[in-house]
Amino acid sequence: MTDLILDLEFYLKNHYNKYKEIKHQEYLKYLENYPSFDERTNQEIGLEYYERLVALKTDSIIHNDLPVEFWNHVLKKYDIKRVSFYKDRYTRDIGGDFYCLLKNVIGQAKYYHGNSNITYDHLSHVTQAGIFYGINNFVLAHPTESKVHHMARDFVLILPNWKEEIIDIQDFDSKRYKRIEPINDENEDESEYCKRRWQDECGEIIKSEKIVNIEAPPGSGKGDLIIHYLEDCEKDKHQDKHLFIVPRIDLATQM
Repeated sequence: MTDLILDLEFYLKNHYNKYKEIKHQEYLKYLENYPSFDERTNQEIGLEYYERLVALKTDSIIHNDLPVEFWNHVLKKYDIKRVSFYKDRYTRDIGGDFYCLLKNVIGQAKYYHGNSNITYDHLSHVTQAGIFYGINNFVLAHPTESKVHHMARDFVLILPNWKEEIIDIQDFDSKRYKRIEPINDENEDESEYCKRRWQDECGEIIKSEKIVNIEAPPGSGKGDLIIHYLEDCEKDKHQDKHLFIVPRIDLATQM
């Protein structure tokens, strides 16, 4: 099997903004449909909610939405080339909650309140993740009522490449984010989807093999690849029926 190491700089310049804005619309929908919560204690608000709110406020994406081009770039540094090998071991969350790839920023979102403290250890995990990924700017995002331990403040947040962001639940304004629209290139037809380079090569493999196993992180374009395959079949006037079996309803409806 040939493994493609895609150019991260090319991806960030030509595709990342569109991908990020699509993810922001997903975060917005998640926040708008989140269950009601107690205004006094915020007990219904969980980490998933807060991470998406922080991602919107900081123009970032959450860890689970990091694109495959980012992972390939990171793993190329360590001479790890088998996508199937690194899928779980290297893409798991080891400290970063949100990422602004255009500004080379990794951050941690801590929705702490009450007696809980954000500690030195919490921030050291983000630092270690940044070293592994090659990211050297850091952000700690937390609500006003969160307590930051003095060790974290005196030995980490004092560093010039660290920044502290106060983001409260009440900061969410759905009307503001509803204005977000995907960014389109002036020379690109809005109805056209721009294939990524790996999809062309993978498409040829699909056409030539009877059984194909495609493994790639979320957002890499696996679903679009299947759509392009069906379009090619239609052009070739193939009348075969196609059955797709997926484990969840959202996967069945997203295409």
